[in-house]
Amino acid sequence: MVLTCQVEMELFPMMKSQNLNLKLASLRLEEEQVQYYLDRAMEVFDLNVVGPQKYVTLYAGYTDLLTSKAEREAGSFLLEKRTIDEMKAVSS
Repeated sequence: MVLTCQVEMELFPMMKSQNLNLKLASLRLEEEQVQYYLDRAMEVFDLNVVGPQKYVTLYAGYTDLLTSKAEREAGSFLLEKRTIDEMKAVSS
């Protein structure tokens, strides 16, 4: 004996007791309403991708801090002997 189970009855167990014969219908991508919601979802996705891309661009200049490159460069800079005039020239 093989028991079959409808997904919608597992998702909505309160409907089992009502003895309703409800089934989820299959959809095709070519259907107008399906295409409308797919297009709308892509619009929302595209609008929300802009923010993270701006943050990546903004923080790209700080990658040296994450890789410790800035710390190494600062350490090697401080080890070099410089006069006060040379230090003023570098800082300006």
